[in-house]
Amino acid sequence: MRRLRCLKLALGAVVLAIGLFQGGRLCAEDAVTLQLRWRHGSQFAGYYVAKEEGYYAAEGLDVRLSEGGAGIDVCTEVLEGRAQFGVGGSEAILRYLQGQPVRSVAVVVQHSPYALMVRRGTGIEHPQHLIGRTVYLGDLRRNAEIQAMLRHEGVSLDAMDLVDYATLERDFRNPSIDAFSVYLTNEPHLADEMGMAFDLIRPISYGIDFYGDGLITSQTEIDRHGERVRRFVRASLRGWRDAFEHPQQTIDLVMEHYDSEGRDRAHLEFELTRMRELTLPDLVELGTQNPQRWDRVAKTYADLGMAPPTASAQGYVFDESLEAAAAQQRVQQVLLWSVGVAAAVLLLGVVWTRGLRARVRKRTEELSHEVAGHEATRRELERTLSSYRTLFLSLIHI
Repeated sequence: MRRLRCLKLALGAVVLAIGLFQGGRLCAEDAVTLQLRWRHGSQFAGYYVAKEEGYYAAEGLDVRLSEGGAGIDVCTEVLEGRAQFGVGGSEAILRYLQGQPVRSVAVVVQHSPYALMVRRGTGIEHPQHLIGRTVYLGDLRRNAEIQAMLRHEGVSLDAMDLVDYATLERDFRNPSIDAFSVYLTNEPHLADEMGMAFDLIRPISYGIDFYGDGLITSQTEIDRHGERVRRFVRASLRGWRDAFEHPQQTIDLVMEHYDSEGRDRAHLEFELTRMRELTLPDLVELGTQNPQRWDRVAKTYADLGMAPPTASAQGYVFDESLEAAAAQQRVQQVLLWSVGVAAAVLLLGVVWTRGLRARVRKRTEELSHEVAGHEATRRELERTLSSYRTLFLSLIHI
């Protein structure tokens, strides 16, 4: 009895140790980081809501929101493993086209927020009017849609006088700068506050329709933690849905916990309103992304010489239905392979059984012949013995 009790205790300790190890491993895996593409503000309100309202926790996730800023590259943070997810724009696909294993898991902002702001009264109404003008385009890696619009309208970068750095507050009042690259959720509000009259030239007006903010991850994250990716996306989109449905409560949340820039309420409200206009949640289901539209973005990068001429977005989109179909296809292939192996084994069994039966039948016939031969020999011996017996008895009576 004592030995049995000790065995049970030892087994229980092993099970407990395994459970603690597995539990610790699961907790570590479910702690993830989302790298934001810029400093805190209403631009990322949906993620704040998902965290503060417990939507991530409900999916078993402990999410850290890492603030972005100058010098922080979202794709690099994700690909090097410092963040499992990132908020990226259409520039993320450029990394994919260059052979880096980044994937898009959801799109939040359906239309690019990049535009060119021009002072009203300068006579600039069309991209061609920028030829010979002084223009600030910002980071050329991020706003390829601006470059694509200019190229589409026959305006090369060399045809303008580009400045390397400028700020709206300091330089846009300066008459020497004619056009300024802006983010629709931010700079137009600042210009309004400064009392500046302006017009906007948007790429979408010239047939260049890129996506805005979306969620990206690495191929490694998908391969190792595909279900975690789904849970993260599900909770994030739920947060965005609530953020748009309850804008005032969302602004309260941002101001209380996430306003690192010290923006006033009017600015944050403007930002969230513009985010909703670009996201179109009443018309397009949150998270929707179209592989064909990504293909057009890839072709635009190729046309700009920023990607190979044969650039394709195939494989860039993490589509749950496509992934599920691929998984189902893999299961079907395994099942077909298993059925094939079983059929082959069955066929070999049938062939072997038939061969065995033939050999048994042949041996049976051989043994039957042998038995028949032995029987004939026995009868012959009996006849011979009978003859000898008769002869012997005859000799005795003589």
